Amino acid sequence: MSETYEIYTPNGLILEVDKNTNQIIFDKREDGREVGKYTQEYSKALFEAHNIKQNSPYKDYKPQ
Repeated sequence: MSETYEIYTPNGLILEVDKNTNQIIFDKREDGREVGKYTQEYSKALFEAHNIKQNSPYKDYKPQ
C-alpha cells in the first residue's frame, strides 16, 4: 500500500502528500537545487481547496 496520496491544486498541479505527516513531497530539481518548502498557511490553503473540490456536488459534471 502506498505511503502517499495525491492532491490536485487549483492551478492543475498534482502534489504527493505523505499519509502519516501530511507533508508535501517535492521531486528533486533537475539542476540539483533544493525546492523551497511551502509555508503552513499555503499548505493549509491547498488542503482546503482540495477538500472543497472533492466535496463539490459538481465534481463529476459533464456537459451534454
